[in-house]
Amino acid sequence: MKRFLALLICLVPTLVSAGVVYKYIDKQGNTVYTDQPRPGAQRVDLPEPSTYSPPKLPPRDTSTGKVRKDSAGPVYSRLTLTSPEPDATIWDNTGDLLVVYTLEPDLRTKLGHRMVVSVDGEALAPVNGTKVELKNIDRGTHQLQARIIDADGEVLIESRTAAVNLHRQSVNFPNRAKPAPR
Repeated sequence: MKRFLALLICLVPTLVSAGVVYKYIDKQGNTVYTDQPRPGAQRVDLPEPSTYSPPKLPPRDTSTGKVRKDSAGPVYSRLTLTSPEPDATIWDNTGDLLVVYTLEPDLRTKLGHRMVVSVDGEALAPVNGTKVELKNIDRGTHQLQARIIDADGEVLIESRTAAVNLHRQSVNFPNRAKPAPR
């Protein structure tokens, strides 16, 4: 505290006189700048000093010391179903379905971000990419949705729910047209 007061006392005269500068020519013809007024000296108007204000940091959670997620802004701008297209009809007798999402920017797996796909509201295991292969899906219309979660399991972005129709050959309807082989 004593050091702070001593520093403040030393800086006060500097701060008070910092705004006024005088210019004069000495006996040898040199131009001299000073903060002391002299006879024949001209006052020089200085521009405002350059200052810098750093950007505001996001608030920190006092209990954990981590940046609060709600103040950091969005991490991802877009998450959409690419394949199959929404409302598409897929013919596959095995019930296999490759689901591909487009994410901007790319998935940040180094930060612990994962994608979780939900089929008819039931979440599957998180994956490290934007592709998921679904196996043995029943015939019918299914609702697909994806979420990107962080390492703590909090949702960063989620896609719209999209319907996909899956048709499988049935022994109950043997006369129906068969899908083309793969």
